[in-house]
Amino acid sequence: MTDVGSPSKTPSKLIYAIPPGLADEPPQETLEKFREWIKKGLLKRTPPSPRPPQYNSKNETLDKPHDLGFMAYIDVAFYYLRKKIRQFPELEQRKVTTVNMFFTVKVRALWGVYQKAPDKFDWGSCDSIFRIMLGVCVQSRSSWFDVNTLLILIHLADLKHWALLKLDLTNWTIEVYDSLQHEGPHNFKVREGVECMSKFIPLLAERLSLFEFKPREPPGIYPIPITIMKDIPQQVNGGDCGIFTIKNAECLIEGRDARYWVILERMQIFREWLTSYLWCHAKRKIEQNYKSDDDVGMDF
Repeated sequence: MTDVGSPSKTPSKLIYAIPPGLADEPPQETLEKFREWIKKGLLKRTPPSPRPPQYNSKNETLDKPHDLGFMAYIDVAFYYLRKKIRQFPELEQRKVTTVNMFFTVKVRALWGVYQKAPDKFDWGSCDSIFRIMLGVCVQSRSSWFDVNTLLILIHLADLKHWALLKLDLTNWTIEVYDSLQHEGPHNFKVREGVECMSKFIPLLAERLSLFEFKPREPPGIYPIPITIMKDIPQQVNGGDCGIFTIKNAECLIEGRDARYWVILERMQIFREWLTSYLWCHAKRKIEQNYKSDDDVGMDF
């Protein structure tokens, strides 16, 4: 779903993976075909015991070429949220975009290197991050100079947990949308996991002269304040953080109040709808022999 290349067929009209709005149910025919595909996929791997059919690993994909692996699945969702913004002018006017997990992983890794020897740090190693910030790569076609809000997907390995960061480039603040909040050790680890963004992004912004266009008050290169958002929808299990993170991002993109949309009772429905949309979109592209170009706006 995220292959990059030149299209062998050009679609005759705009085709999108994730529709506008927050609660549009896929056509019943699409849901039925998706459920049948899931059922067949589950029957492909049966353990040598009388237990129900299941995958050998929760991270395994259902089938090739419909790659819906765990980390890839969330990253693909964020990719198509970026596409959704670009495909609908009313959303693009909100000046918001997302970044992918590559950005998050790279920032975390380079911050660790920078801390060891700031004076000897090779800023050339940040080229891939700068390209994302400038919007000149597949992962991001929106320049940070042109948007006011960045939605950053973050995985907290120690907690085995996904969360969403909202980076406000106007006020230079970071808001954390965490669907599994606990005072004490949990929130401490969340802040610890976000610290690399808070401290390294100002250094990156300075290298790109971003503060000249989006000034800070007071001026200076110092950590971005972090706020863990309260009174936001919470999960009650250990497996819903991914879909909560995706839907929180979608609410922020749409300008909706997550408290009225991202509620526990809807999560299983939203999960099926989202995966069925992505599956249908991937299937359509395969049937059309279409590989995504970098972000030309048609799909894709």
